[in-house]
Amino acid sequence: MNGSAAALRAIENESMRGQSYDWPDRSCVSLISALCRELGGAEPDYSPILADSEPRAAVKARKAHGGMGAGHQAVLIDAGWAAVDKASLVQPGDVVSLSGRIELVDLTVYDPPRETGTEWTGIVGPDCLVWGWGPRGITAVRSDGSPAFITRYGVA
Repeated sequence: MNGSAAALRAIENESMRGQSYDWPDRSCVSLISALCRELGGAEPDYSPILADSEPRAAVKARKAHGGMGAGHQAVLIDAGWAAVDKASLVQPGDVVSLSGRIELVDLTVYDPPRETGTEWTGIVGPDCLVWGWGPRGITAVRSDGSPAFITRYGVA
């Protein structure tokens, strides 16, 4: 399945699972895993962090990888994905971690302290918007920070 169709299916499937973000069942991890299933690739091994609370998982990601975006990219690369230069244009089906202040379409603002390395992570939909879990459900980014990490499936 191509990245556009896979992203759309992952967003639709996750949207049917619940109305709000709820670690770990409705989170960036569940959305990325849904995308991997739709693309037909191996799912990343998130088991080490899924056993923890979200704050503890964030601390583990910072200690192991320097931040959550880097942690997502590391487990995706282990599953056969590739890092893409963050200055590149995103494509449907990419996993993108955004740093800095972002505003979601539902008007939720995500603005973590810079030193925490807690980037907001979602997937690029067929509309080339970045989609992910917000407090009110699956939503797109309205105004984004800068891409800190772009990871793509099927790059040779």
